[in-house]
Amino acid sequence: MSRRPGTRSAKRNVRAGRRRARVRHEREAAEWLFVDAREHWGSPERVLCVPLAGGGLPAIVAELSPQSRVDAFFLDLFHAEKAREKLQPLRDRTEVYCQPDPPQGPYDLVFLPTDRRGEAELARDLVQSAHQVLRAGGRLLTSTNNPGDRWLEEVVGRCFGKPRRVAFDSGVVYVADKTGPLKKEKDYTAEFVFRDLDRLLTVITRPGVFCHRRLDAGARALIRSLGPPVGMRLPGHSDVPRPRSGSDETLPGHVPGLVGSEQAVEHPVAGNAGGPAPVDAALVKSASQYCPTPRLQPAHRVLELGCGAGAVSFAAAWRVSEGSVVAVDSNARAVQCTQWGAERNALGNVRAILNADGHLDAFAPFDCVLTNPPYFSDYRIAELFVDTAQRLLAPRGRLHVVTKSADWFVDRCQRSFGTVDVERYGEYFVVVATKPRR
Repeated sequence: MSRRPGTRSAKRNVRAGRRRARVRHEREAAEWLFVDAREHWGSPERVLCVPLAGGGLPAIVAELSPQSRVDAFFLDLFHAEKAREKLQPLRDRTEVYCQPDPPQGPYDLVFLPTDRRGEAELARDLVQSAHQVLRAGGRLLTSTNNPGDRWLEEVVGRCFGKPRRVAFDSGVVYVADKTGPLKKEKDYTAEFVFRDLDRLLTVITRPGVFCHRRLDAGARALIRSLGPPVGMRLPGHSDVPRPRSGSDETLPGHVPGLVGSEQAVEHPVAGNAGGPAPVDAALVKSASQYCPTPRLQPAHRVLELGCGAGAVSFAAAWRVSEGSVVAVDSNARAVQCTQWGAERNALGNVRAILNADGHLDAFAPFDCVLTNPPYFSDYRIAELFVDTAQRLLAPRGRLHVVTKSADWFVDRCQRSFGTVDVERYGEYFVVVATKPRR
């Protein structure tokens, strides 16, 4: 029996929409638990809210506690900007901060909602930070949307002593008062080293940054798609000649697949019925290691959208020793970690920027844009990244996108760029799109 075009795609979109609605509802539930626990607020003068997303929680607190000055702390600039919009009518009593760590305070009361699906180490870090910014005798109210929780209770207990447990049908609120300084402060910052050809690069990460404590396999695939620096010979391949000055070879161009370890993928990439056509298997080339062709020239200007802790930017930076790398992320800690990592690796040509809207025209044009888009948000972030790349790339500039499912990106990039290659590195695809000449 034939399937009506678009049925599978429509059903998958419905399921994805239901999952997003459920997650949003559960996160909101974790914040609304504080209203149910209103009797434990007291009469604070200074309040800090650490919302899960948006400005709902600080707006509620400001309205229910009119005598309080309410600050809202975000790691992500997109959510911080949304909160500023929502809190505009209350701007005389509220302030929004987007930075790597909470404001110093001291605060009388801290609201810290947590999501049962959230990052455990980030929750531990934020509980400790709440203790640090509270005044002596100040209070932490932290919640979870897990009604059977005991884990968060233990985390709070390590910093504050055993908290009071206030249980509700949809979750739990813990009430903890600061009675003295921390016995031992833990540093959750981590470092790891990875090899990129003959270079060892150090990455510094913190909780809340993508792939804390490890190198993401997608980032590794994106680095391999860059090939070696100009003049370096890869084992098993002939020497790569340095491009002639002034020739088209000095500019990014169309590279039809990979030269080494070249073989077609046996099965096409899964596509959406009624959506983007599945990628033709004959167009996909497989490589176990690096692309043997240098993709970056020493004087190239590179942009990474969604840099995380900066591993890919560092790999690009030592290939463009005479050029520059602009590393962009909406997460304030990611930008901080990238700055730290660039200094540790002595890469003075890396500039880390906090940005959530892609308005980076002041730094354009770029010869190459690199990105590992997040899988959530129904490709809205991916769409922003592709649009930004198309706008900021120089003619013949390249966009490299790493993904586990290439069909949407191939379809989207063909419409914007025209020339598109698909390369496979392990379980990841790298879609390489070349901007046409004017």
